[in-house]
Amino acid sequence: MKYILCGAFLSCLAGCGVISAESIFEGIRSQQKINADPNNPKPPIWPPYDQYQKEREKHTSTPAKSAAP
Repeated sequence: MKYILCGAFLSCLAGCGVISAESIFEGIRSQQKINADPNNPKPPIWPPYDQYQKEREKHTSTPAKSAAP
């Protein structure tokens, strides 16, 4: 019985590694497509995660310019 509980615990713990920022982003993106308003011909659709990540890295890698002289 102890081995069954340990195995169940480890398999649940391993399942936590499946959840990532990419899977959350893609889940929201797919819900956005499903729940799109049919009356709106051009709904705003998020880009794929890879493109989003590249744009995000581009914005964080550029140093912010200060307003002070």
